[in-house]
Amino acid sequence: MDIAPIFREIFDQFSSDNIYRSWHKISQEIRSGDEKERVFRLIVKISMQKLDTYEAGKEVNRENPQISAQFPDFLFKFLHAFQFLPSDQQTFANSMFLLKIIDLFGSECPKIINFSEISYISRLLELATNVLLKDLFENSVNLYPKDGKFRKIGARDLLDGVVMSEEPEDGKYKEKSFLKMKTKLMELEPRGNSDFERKYLDFESKNV
Repeated sequence: MDIAPIFREIFDQFSSDNIYRSWHKISQEIRSGDEKERVFRLIVKISMQKLDTYEAGKEVNRENPQISAQFPDFLFKFLHAFQFLPSDQQTFANSMFLLKIIDLFGSECPKIINFSEISYISRLLELATNVLLKDLFENSVNLYPKDGKFRKIGARDLLDGVVMSEEPEDGKYKEKSFLKMKTKLMELEPRGNSDFERKYLDFESKNV
């Protein structure tokens, strides 16, 4: 199933509802990255019908009273767009993915959202639906050398792990696997013409 057109429709709805500006107002009152993640998890639970909106409202107020007044408006807009996804695609992963995109664009509150800039991530998410979560985390961890250092696995590592999932035992991933996977990821991504793609890929190249 090609989910890219569905995500495009969702992003169009986000723009129509002005959801990025709504989130921008909330994010200005959020005090830390950990607090933002806790708010995200509340929204994900609501979208997956694991928590009702009344209890969520109380939890948001306990978390940060400064955002409680603006939260219902944002939540309504998010849940409205989330329903565009087919039932089998209404997952924890897709819910969190959409929230991360809103946070990305809401931080700068841009006037124009270019779908092509995030279509590659959507394609990786399609592939991720065929990968067990346990395997995905293992692949992400294996991107780094076993040197005993503490590392926080992030969303980018998970996406890299998706690319790696088809050949996790290949010898070329054993030596300097993290840098090799970054190189492979950039080779798979065609260079676009947008400023976002050029700046992002140039940044990745310098770090490899």
